[in-house]
Amino acid sequence: MNVKKYSVSGMTCDGCVKSIKTKLELVDDIVSAEVSLNDEYLLLSSEKKF
Repeated sequence: MNVKKYSVSGMTCDGCVKSIKTKLELVDDIVSAEVSLNDEYLLLSSEKKF
């Protein structure tokens, strides 16, 4: 499994987190998406290499 961490800024609420997570999990190659509002990061897991 490949995991990649990205810095994300500009999120202002839990709705932003939910929206990003929901959309990314619809992408075929994305196994999971973890989004942190407080720490401003996105952690993606995929079976394929990024």
